[in-house]
Amino acid sequence: IGMVYQTNQNYKKVLEIFKIAKDYFFRNGNEINEILMFDYIGTMFVEECERDSALYYYQQVLDYAYKTSNNKYIARMNRKRSCVYLDLKQYDKARHYAEVSINKEDQNNESFWNYWVMANCLLPKGKHDEAFGYVELLSAEHPETKLYYHNLMSLIHEKNEDYHSALQEARQTNQLQEKIYKEAINNSIPYLQELHEKDKIENSYNKVLIQRLRLILTVIIVVFL
Repeated sequence: IGMVYQTNQNYKKVLEIFKIAKDYFFRNGNEINEILMFDYIGTMFVEECERDSALYYYQQVLDYAYKTSNNKYIARMNRKRSCVYLDLKQYDKARHYAEVSINKEDQNNESFWNYWVMANCLLPKGKHDEAFGYVELLSAEHPETKLYYHNLMSLIHEKNEDYHSALQEARQTNQLQEKIYKEAINNSIPYLQELHEKDKIENSYNKVLIQRLRLILTVIIVVFL
């Protein structure tokens, strides 16, 4: 249920549902799923821009990860913490946690976040070449990854005063944003509901039209008879 509300971006409701699930898992001694709920709740607090609360929940997961020597979760939670500190513009902390995550990370679909954080931490410090090295590590296969790639490349070119290249990368970013936005709209529940309602109205209209035509034909036949 929480995941459904998350799809609709109703994060306050998601938090309410996830907390119920967390308490349920706690009462039943299911520590693994309880920790998973801490992770999810932290992410919802990030969406609500309540970063202190997010860091608190992430720390609970991290304590469990170190206690159980779970490198996957150690990497994941340090990666998430680095993103929070990047939002807070605390670049040294963000970079530190990203480096910890990289050292523990098995390459997966979320690994690019570490490189994205590192690049964003280096750019404000004027370390454009180092930032470019991390941007090159971003996979360009996924549309969202491409979006971050072109956005960072635009910033790097701008810092290097190569404004023509910066503009080209910015255009790529805008095109990808528009594409992702359209796909999100087309897949959204309200949009699907609208299409469904439109189909229902058209079907109702067609049924009425057919009934009227039948009535007209019947009258014509009766008149001829």
